[in-house]
Amino acid sequence: MRLRRSSNQRILLLAAIAGLLLVAIGLTRTAPPATIPVRTVENWLHHVDALDADASWKEASSFFQQKLTREKWETILKTTRTPIGPVLTRRHTVTQYASRLPGIPDGTYALLQFHSTFTGKESAIESVVFSKEPDGHWRALGYSMT
Repeated sequence: MRLRRSSNQRILLLAAIAGLLLVAIGLTRTAPPATIPVRTVENWLHHVDALDADASWKEASSFFQQKLTREKWETILKTTRTPIGPVLTRRHTVTQYASRLPGIPDGTYALLQFHSTFTGKESAIESVVFSKEPDGHWRALGYSMT
C-alpha cells in the first residue's frame, strides 16, 4: 500500500529538511536564548522507538498537534518505523538553533541530529526539530530519517 503525502506530512518533512539545511550550511542561525537538554529529545524519541503514538503526540508541539491528528501520526510511525525494527544505538551529533524555518511561524527552534542504527537499518541520520513553546517547554515539531 502506498501512502500519499498529505500537506501535514510535508510540513513536518519541511521542518526536518530545513534542519538538515541549517546544519549543512549554517544559514539563519541565531544565538540560543536557552539551550535544549538533549535528554528532552531523547525521551521523546523513546516514545517514537516504542511506536507510542499517544505519548509522542501528547508531548509534541501545538503546531505539530494542529497539523497532524494523533491517528495520522500513528499511521506515519507505523509505516516509517516498523520496517526498520528497534533502535540499537543512537548518538547525538549536532544541535543548531534558529528563529525562522520555512513554512513555520517565527519562534525558537532547536534542530538536532543523531547517528542511529536499527535492527533493519545499519546507518541512519535522525533529524528532530523541537520548538520552545509559550509555557517554556521544548516540544517536538518534526522528525525525519535518512
